[in-house]
Amino acid sequence: MEPAILGVTLDSSIVIEAERQHLNAAQFPKQIAHTIGGREAALSSIAVAELAYGFFGPAPKSGACAAGHSSTI
Repeated sequence: MEPAILGVTLDSSIVIEAERQHLNAAQFPKQIAHTIGGREAALSSIAVAELAYGFFGPAPKSGACAAGHSSTI
């Protein structure tokens, strides 16, 4: 007997991958639906917080590296 798959929880890596593939907001959910089939999907609360911080968080300071951290520790 196969295990039941109740749904899929998506984290921020799936959104990052969609961005790397240059998917727009209409293409992204269509690709997810195609990939997971008829299963239910949810975006993890941590991913929501990460995305909100990415949109509304502080702007990088002058001299910050690509990851948003200062190059001197």
